[in-house]
Amino acid sequence: MQYEARSSIAMMPMRIFAHRSRSGAYLVMLILGAVFFSMFYYLTFFLVGVMGFSSLKSGLAYLPFSAIIIVGSGIVSQALPRVGARAFLTAGAAFMTTGLFLFSQLHTDTPTSQGSSPPWSSRQVASRWCS
Repeated sequence: MQYEARSSIAMMPMRIFAHRSRSGAYLVMLILGAVFFSMFYYLTFFLVGVMGFSSLKSGLAYLPFSAIIIVGSGIVSQALPRVGARAFLTAGAAFMTTGLFLFSQLHTDTPTSQGSSPPWSSRQVASRWCS
């Protein structure tokens, strides 16, 4: 870290962390990535081990997530110049918190339709608004 801070040809110039908004965005993206990976990891175990989904069916359960990311990217890219990033980050964090809370309410006897729909929807919307 000290070598990178003093080097003129650093792989990660430390000056990029001097801007407060940029540093905050990097931190949010780091947390978002950690949440995504852990959510996919543990939710796959839940779908296969607890809910009894096959590997293929659990993989297909993630397709709406990808579809909402594709559609949401187009919507957010059009609205971002008019609304600003702060509104999307705030709303996205609220949706993500709601989605993760709904995931925490899943139990072994949760019906499949109830267990996959509401948490997926708010979580997918949140992923587009935060990134």
